[in-house]
Amino acid sequence: MKRKVLRTLTVSALSLVGSTAFAQEATAENEGEKVAMDTGVSTGSSLISQEQIDALKKEVLKKDPTENAVKAYGLIQLNANLVDTTRSGTVDFSAAKVRFGILATGGIASGQFEVQFNGNQQRDLAVTSGTNQTAKSQGDGAVTIRRAQLNLDVLNIKSGANTFLTTLSLGGVRIGGADNSAPDAAITTNGYARQDGAYLKETITLGKAFSSEIGVGAFNNITAYTQSPGSYSGYGSVNNSLQANWMSTSFNGSLGYAGNVKLAYNFDDNKSLTGQFFYGAQSNAPSAQDTDGTVTKVKDVSHTEASLLYNDKAIFGSNAVIAANGIAVWYENESAGTTYTANKNSGGYSYARQGNATSGVDDSNYMNLIGLGVSGDTGNFFTGLMQKGDRLTYGIAYSFLESIYANQSNDTNDKNKANFSLNQVSAQIGYAVNTYEIALVADYKISEQAIFSNAKGDKVQNATTTYITAAYSF
Repeated sequence: MKRKVLRTLTVSALSLVGSTAFAQEATAENEGEKVAMDTGVSTGSSLISQEQIDALKKEVLKKDPTENAVKAYGLIQLNANLVDTTRSGTVDFSAAKVRFGILATGGIASGQFEVQFNGNQQRDLAVTSGTNQTAKSQGDGAVTIRRAQLNLDVLNIKSGANTFLTTLSLGGVRIGGADNSAPDAAITTNGYARQDGAYLKETITLGKAFSSEIGVGAFNNITAYTQSPGSYSGYGSVNNSLQANWMSTSFNGSLGYAGNVKLAYNFDDNKSLTGQFFYGAQSNAPSAQDTDGTVTKVKDVSHTEASLLYNDKAIFGSNAVIAANGIAVWYENESAGTTYTANKNSGGYSYARQGNATSGVDDSNYMNLIGLGVSGDTGNFFTGLMQKGDRLTYGIAYSFLESIYANQSNDTNDKNKANFSLNQVSAQIGYAVNTYEIALVADYKISEQAIFSNAKGDKVQNATTTYITAAYSF
């Protein structure tokens, strides 16, 4: 009998999330709307939306609360590079994302974990001691634990059509990130990756029209990034802070704090407006470690994100796979203070500015990003091309990014510590059926500084990429 109940719950869960198995990893989930999977490398909150989690919990509440409903989900995304002005070799193929997760819900408790498979790359970590340098080979994160958290709905008050829910989350928590509605190639916010700690969230739902979410948490690390011009093809996100080693305590006892506020208003069954704000900060956040896992460098960091997303399902649709539906504006600010050397002692750690008082380099950095995008699908007015329910997809976005160092003159030999700003225009058009989408994506970036390398290795101010991406979520 127990096995039959569990099977019934699992089938019910699958029917609830079948065609909307993923949420924008880098976006917070809108109760009234399904949003797409993330387009970033390490961003975001969840691969299954909060709306779907809440629906699953409601289904479970109808059954025996001692029984669990289990939902497995995943994502595979592959790219075929067609044109890339920063490289000499095209066409080629690459795996973009391979992920797997499980959500188990029973009564007021739930557990969720997600992993990403990164292959079997090897990298060398260099450790400098005087004039000697040694290296230790280490697997480059063959499997990354993206989330491993336990949730408990500690208080659930219902008053008519209104609900007040208090949820405590423990473990490797992803609190989310700003919404965006943009093509796969667009520069969007980084979001908050896995942060180990505790997170308390209050969700208020007033009928069908309004919902809000306020959360705050304390973590071993706060996700923070620098946008840096790399030594190869251009710019890229570089971690300002280290993610705490799984199954280990915090590096140096430093705690970070983060919170978010989300407000969503549904004008009717089709139209909705969602605003979000995230802020996290940490003093003496570990930024480097040696091969033994001992922190060697720290810096003060902060990470801010905000967004405003509007969707009219009748116009923009609601069945996105890669890009979210609607019109969105997003903003991100990253701030990293001067790097300090961490010295371990019997009392913990002491910190000293790198170099001496006169020659120490002030490498503090801040980054600003703002973007505007429109994406949607034709499911409401142009469908049935090859199969019932299929549709065309589209998206276009503009992003502006600047990265500024406080004292660039001290780092003229370090190409990764150069001020730059760039503008990007990206677009995509695709075909989607169920939770599969294939799209042609293109973007053009231009910078005031020569931060890109062309196919000959010369530094230039612009770069163009075009590729085909295919994604399937289940």
